[in-house]
Amino acid sequence: VKFKPIDYAKINKCIDKIRLAILNEHAKKNTIKLKSNFLIQNVQASNVAIAVLSGQEIIKLIKSEFEVNFELSRLFSGNVRGFLDETEVNLAIRDTLQKEPSAFLTKNNGVVITCDKYAIDPNKEEIAITNPVIINGQQTVSTIYNFYPNEKKSDKINVLVKFIKPPHKQPQDKKLIEIAKATNQSNKISNLDLLSNRPFFKDLSKQFGQDNIYLKIKDGKLLNELFIQQLPVIDFKDLLQVWVAIFLKRPSDAKTVNKNIEIFTKAYESDNKTYQSLILPENSSKLISSFKYSYKVLKYKNKTVYEFFKDAAYYKHAQFFILYLLNEKNPNFLENSTDADSTNAYLTEVKNSLENFISEARETKESANLEFTYNNYFKSTQPQVDYLSSIGEEVKNLTVVSAIEEFLNSQ
Repeated sequence: VKFKPIDYAKINKCIDKIRLAILNEHAKKNTIKLKSNFLIQNVQASNVAIAVLSGQEIIKLIKSEFEVNFELSRLFSGNVRGFLDETEVNLAIRDTLQKEPSAFLTKNNGVVITCDKYAIDPNKEEIAITNPVIINGQQTVSTIYNFYPNEKKSDKINVLVKFIKPPHKQPQDKKLIEIAKATNQSNKISNLDLLSNRPFFKDLSKQFGQDNIYLKIKDGKLLNELFIQQLPVIDFKDLLQVWVAIFLKRPSDAKTVNKNIEIFTKAYESDNKTYQSLILPENSSKLISSFKYSYKVLKYKNKTVYEFFKDAAYYKHAQFFILYLLNEKNPNFLENSTDADSTNAYLTEVKNSLENFISEARETKESANLEFTYNNYFKSTQPQVDYLSSIGEEVKNLTVVSAIEEFLNSQ
């Protein structure tokens, strides 16, 4: 036996290379043959093949892809969510595997897999698939994989699997999302889950990946997070709140996450040209830059802003308005964030302004015999109106559409 010492820096370099490949969804070609327990039905007109695979074949599929592509980066890339683990549906799947494996085929909805191509061998009841992507059924296959760690008895269950070869004339991402919407019914799909497979969001994830940051968009987790676990993880929903407050200048909307996700859903699905323009290729660079800046602001908020305001009773409700004020008063506030004196001066100025607005708003409410609460005040546009009035600026009632137009037209 020969031992060769390897420099730790070289090991880290290899890990970084693998990690970057995962984040950028780099995938190698893979063709795997799967044996069906029953006659494979080929619906040529629809480019669909239907087979019944044993749990053993499902595990074989996962292992084959894992050997070729780290983190199953292709196999699960088209799924609208990661592995959700202990949902009611997944616990029911596990329960059937444990107590009634022979009934699995009748109880489970099955798995939907797209692939670049498939070929059926009717003599062997085999189907060879190239570059598989699970569109629906990640919860099923992941639960099966975890339930049979040694593959023992995995041949006792049958799983209905539909293989789809998407037509080349339709954009791949659009077709995948259509199939995902139609087939994912057991665990509810959120708009953000669906957005995770859209071109802009895939590009955004890759851009953060270039900086060794894992941008988490869809729900759930990877089956094996070995190469991701050391990375800083940022939840897109947190990023979106900052982006809405800073770039759309709508701090009152920042907490309404679902409403803000809808902005990007409309960009892909509505006929409104302003929403659509948000994700046009020519605006991609500007949009990505704004989210990268939002990440820096988020880190600043979670550390510096929080430490300064944490004892203030209003902070929880006012946190996004504070970011808005900071940015409005000094758009370059992050550049001076390493200077403790300057940072303290900016935050003190914002705090004084904020507490003046609160004091006046409270007085107005009480004089009218109405209750003042921080929650009601900061979820309204009143703080923004109070600020703009204080600097003598015209108060405009900007719609989301107008806010997007101002953002895209800004320098």
